[in-house]
Amino acid sequence: GNFYHTLGFLLFPLVWSLPEAAVTAELGAAFRDPSAGVAWVEECFGETWGAVCGYLNWVSGATDNAIYPTLFLEYVTSIAGWEVGGWERFGYVAAYTVALALVNYSGLE
Repeated sequence: GNFYHTLGFLLFPLVWSLPEAAVTAELGAAFRDPSAGVAWVEECFGETWGAVCGYLNWVSGATDNAIYPTLFLEYVTSIAGWEVGGWERFGYVAAYTVALALVNYSGLE
């Protein structure tokens, strides 16, 4: 019931996020490179596996981030009660994707 659901929400950050943060901090301190994880794999296993790691990280990021404009449009249309489909939906998703890409390319500085 609700107990296991709540327990999962409380334990998941400890089981997954803390070790992930520790690995990120360690690799970030050891390799002063924007791609510290890829640099570590390349240092340990060679250029081939470093390239594979970099490519898989890129694919993971691209596929993960591709869902956000679609989810955002779905949330907005369900809250506002709009009916959007076909090319209109594609246009909204494409415009939102381009806007996010411009923000990403402009950087934080």
